[in-house]
Amino acid sequence: MLTSIIEKDNLRLDLITIIKEILKVYEQDKNVIFIKENGVIYRLPFPNILYIEKLPNSKYCEVICKDQSYIVKENLNNLMNRLNKFFVLAHRSACVNINEIETYDYINGVITFATKKSFSQISRDKKKHLIEALTEQDEKFTKQGTK
Repeated sequence: MLTSIIEKDNLRLDLITIIKEILKVYEQDKNVIFIKENGVIYRLPFPNILYIEKLPNSKYCEVICKDQSYIVKENLNNLMNRLNKFFVLAHRSACVNINEIETYDYINGVITFATKKSFSQISRDKKKHLIEALTEQDEKFTKQGTK
């Protein structure tokens, strides 16, 4: 009887929209992102993610974590919108988690993470922004340590 009043397609679309909004709120509050790879949904805490890069000539991105990586069919801009401010573009096709950077050799353009994984796709345009983000992060930690 209810299905005769509400079209099944509209109800399905409404439910999908509601679920997406709930996941978006949950992700913001908990500093996690949910990604889908090969029909499996993974919950990835932000501190686990080192960097994300768009795969060349495709609609896919690779999410590189401390322990493994995931290939997701989502563009980088959509992923960035679901992440927090600690994910900074290092290149037009890649972003890095500045909280997980151990060293940044800005002369050679190489970022090294605590896991000894490295990333070297830093564009000249994004280099200054990346240095500013790291410096700002350092200033916040320094202020917290002196309180």
